[in-house]
Amino acid sequence: MVLGLLVLGARLGHRFGHLRLLLAGLGAFAAAGGLGALAQSGWQLVAARGLQGVASAMTVPAALTLLLATAGETTTRRRALALWSAAGATAGACGLFVGGALTDAVGWRAVFWVNVPIALALGAGALLRVRARPHRDRAVGLDLPGAALLTVAVMAVVVGAAMLQDPQSRVPGMACLVGALAVGGVLRWWLHRAADPAIPPAALRHPRLAAGALGSFVNTAATSSTAVLLAIHLQRAQGLSAFRAGLVLLALSVAVVPGSALAAPLTRRWSPRTAILVGIVLLAAGNVVVALSLGTVG
Repeated sequence: MVLGLLVLGARLGHRFGHLRLLLAGLGAFAAAGGLGALAQSGWQLVAARGLQGVASAMTVPAALTLLLATAGETTTRRRALALWSAAGATAGACGLFVGGALTDAVGWRAVFWVNVPIALALGAGALLRVRARPHRDRAVGLDLPGAALLTVAVMAVVVGAAMLQDPQSRVPGMACLVGALAVGGVLRWWLHRAADPAIPPAALRHPRLAAGALGSFVNTAATSSTAVLLAIHLQRAQGLSAFRAGLVLLALSVAVVPGSALAAPLTRRWSPRTAILVGIVLLAAGNVVVALSLGTVG
């Protein structure tokens, strides 16, 4: 769901202003955190998390645009992007540790409550400190049909893949995947037909953009899934508490520090494609080690 909303969020930023969209997204994230903390049933909790996903899709493209506009020069932009990636990876890994600590010490509702002051503080900091004002274009189209088709296609793939794990739901899971292909075909037709498509077809053929998108996809898919599955395994199979499981996963955060420090000089010496390839190889090797370790201890 978030992928299609990220595309829409980028368009909204160009049309209404990136700082304005960032502040609105942070406010929505804080409100969704409060709703999650007050949830009394499962569907309310899922709805709150969904709203947080929508808010994140509003803030991420706006924040990245403001970061690049503030950085300015090419060398500074490389450092800024390295720090951006490091911050995202660190937050993902530290979130498991902090979430585990809060759950053990206070309860799971604290994981949602803590989002409220953090989002509000970030909003206040952005309002007071961010001076960059990237170009706005009120005439830019939002392409709501394109964003909706992209969202549906991705959701169908995710739901279908999840349903394939259970023998009783494999048939509807396959139906979801077939439906995703059909929606993807409609999306491709629409992107070539729309006057101002959400994803310009020419962008999909750009080699550097394609390489960057592929690297980002593999990085997120490999690291996020590993962290979540490890957290579940450590608690269910190994009997660790939420805090101790998060403490084990803190190694992921520590490893980000040297990686981010090396990113900027490596991209100056190597091509972006080579740097992405090296990162993907290291991710694969790390996941192999994790899989072999789980097979030994499980």
